[in-house]
Amino acid sequence: MIAKERLINNLNKLIRQDEYIQELCKSIGTEIDVVEQGLHDLYNQFWFDTMTWGADVIAKQLNIKLNPILTQAEKNSLIEARWKNSGKSDIELLQNIADSWKNGEINVSFIDGKIIIKFIGEFGTPTDLESLKVEIDKAKPCHLLVNYVFKYLLIKDIHNVMTINQLQAMTLDNFAG
Repeated sequence: MIAKERLINNLNKLIRQDEYIQELCKSIGTEIDVVEQGLHDLYNQFWFDTMTWGADVIAKQLNIKLNPILTQAEKNSLIEARWKNSGKSDIELLQNIADSWKNGEINVSFIDGKIIIKFIGEFGTPTDLESLKVEIDKAKPCHLLVNYVFKYLLIKDIHNVMTINQLQAMTLDNFAG
């Protein structure tokens, strides 16, 4: 009904109250609202963090077989990583691919002839790690090894730092074992 109000406000004051004009603006306004919602939805398909049905379209174009159990955010991350996976293979490209993952902060570095992918955000192993590994493997030079480093809670992180209630809220996969 937003469009109806815009239509009526653009009319002369003398005819704004006419019942026929009100109904006409209501009908036209309803259709305009539907078109505007469609345009807004279409606009959202152009951005990796807001796409929904557009993810399936792009996945098909990029020949990506999406696992049906993935969440929408995981699908979008996978598609964004594949989209960015072109051009010269360097640390910047690998970092861009890692940054497309929505499962925590990731730092990519090159140390002693190895690519180090360090998860510095959340504790434990991130979800959909296998898809990230596949995309990194496609982008990296084939002769280089990749080490994945995860962040876990250690005794020094909890002893005299966390309360019992905070500890009880943690899941076991957050701890080094």
